[in-house]
Amino acid sequence: MSWFVSCEDSITTKGMKIMANPLPGDQQIISGESGAVTLGFIHQILTSKRHEYLKNAMGFNENSRILLISTEGDTNPDGYLKHLWQ
Repeated sequence: MSWFVSCEDSITTKGMKIMANPLPGDQQIISGESGAVTLGFIHQILTSKRHEYLKNAMGFNENSRILLISTEGDTNPDGYLKHLWQ
């Protein structure tokens, strides 16, 4: 099954903030918008009751392993800081 989604900028910002502020023991990742949107999206559907239907439709559960690939670093330093401080 394949999926395509469109996300608001706030989802991208959430992904950038999570990557920039990792859990203890995890490595910090400096990622631009295109690289961080996938983490923001996954975080949203896994933690929001509003999007629980997507989590179920995609078959995500406590046993799921999700691989995200970010191929974009901080390509716009001013934009990056703007997202982090929103």
